[in-house]
Amino acid sequence: MPTEIGREWNGWRVSANTFIANSATVLKWPIGVLIFSMTPALIMSIVDVASSVSGNWIEFTSLTIGIIMYAAIRHIFLGERSWTSTFEVLHHELIHAFLALCCFCTVEEIKASRCQGGHVKYGGKGNWLITIGPYFLPLLPLTIACASTLIAEPFSYFVITLTGFSMGFYYFSLKDDFHINQTDLKKVGIPFSVIFLIPANIMAILLVTLISINGADGFGIWFEAIWTNTYDLIFYRFS
Repeated sequence: MPTEIGREWNGWRVSANTFIANSATVLKWPIGVLIFSMTPALIMSIVDVASSVSGNWIEFTSLTIGIIMYAAIRHIFLGERSWTSTFEVLHHELIHAFLALCCFCTVEEIKASRCQGGHVKYGGKGNWLITIGPYFLPLLPLTIACASTLIAEPFSYFVITLTGFSMGFYYFSLKDDFHINQTDLKKVGIPFSVIFLIPANIMAILLVTLISINGADGFGIWFEAIWTNTYDLIFYRFS
């Protein structure tokens, strides 16, 4: 019985993986163009985020302190590129692995090294989301931000500071990885990478910031801000 269930699960997993991979291929450019067209609305949403800070100064300050702390620590160790590099590479590869699992691939190997870089080996059909996921999905900051919504004050402020620290960790790493010679970006295509990743990163920063400042309500505020601004721009443009 367990063997039969395992075979059925594997067959379903392969089918789901193939469907997702084929869908991602077909929808790649439509999604890219759609996300890029939302850039003005996303910029407007930044103003909405700024307005939400006014009543949450403690949370915003905690988040900012965390970012500054990581920037200072990274600057101190920048010459040696010691543990900061190792963990940045590991986080990068873990995002590849996480998205591979979400797409019903099987992760077979994860390697991360300060000197030799990183590598993820997975079974199944890959897609462009897995390839460029580490360049727009701040997995660690988002996870910690969500955790902060479950913790009561005053301990939540510490977790929010940790969220800021992890945001610094992620985006300083992204600054080093995002260049035209990056293998992942070349594989997906530099033009597509640019039009997709810039607005996708704005969306991610807005989401992590709003969850950190507003708790679980941040999800709704994030969606409402993007939806409202996108709707207003479309209505204004075609009215």
